[in-house]
Amino acid sequence: MEQQLEIMIEATENEDRGVSMPNFKFPSGMIVKVDLENCEIWTKLVSIGIFQGQRINIINKNSHNYLIEFKNNKFVIVRNLAETIILIP
Repeated sequence: MEQQLEIMIEATENEDRGVSMPNFKFPSGMIVKVDLENCEIWTKLVSIGIFQGQRINIINKNSHNYLIEFKNNKFVIVRNLAETIILIP
């Protein structure tokens, strides 16, 4: 738990270097920020494992959806939600 907290703090310190998922050019990256005003949606993302410090793989994307993988789980997220997820390589 302590190690995860350190990873989250490090990720937050790098958020100014991050770009939104639609502009991210690499196949995998670390989430440095989830920029949501809606607390309910943010809570749902955290409950499935999307939070600062989490590494994700972008498996496929099109103009509407993103197929991502992390912790051996795959999820599809819509583009407007992907725009709120800020990543670094």
